Amino acid sequence: MQRNAYAQTAVAPYTVRALPGAPVATPLSRDQLDDPDLHARRWTVADAVEQARTDPWAGLPRRGRAPGPARRRLRALRG
Repeated sequence: MQRNAYAQTAVAPYTVRALPGAPVATPLSRDQLDDPDLHARRWTVADAVEQARTDPWAGLPRRGRAPGPARRRLRALRG
């Protein structure tokens, strides 16, 4: 699905956004979501390297999981 219509603002990680100040889209960790200074223009071309050195997915499993067990649990919850 393409995201190039009005108000479709999804972009690839570490992409410079077409806004004043050249903000950069970066992935976030859960801890960063509590930061009161967090906003859409937080990282720019000048300082995005600092953010790129963090791994927001560090705590996630390295292997994918089959959707079957989760799907069965959801069906059981729906009754």
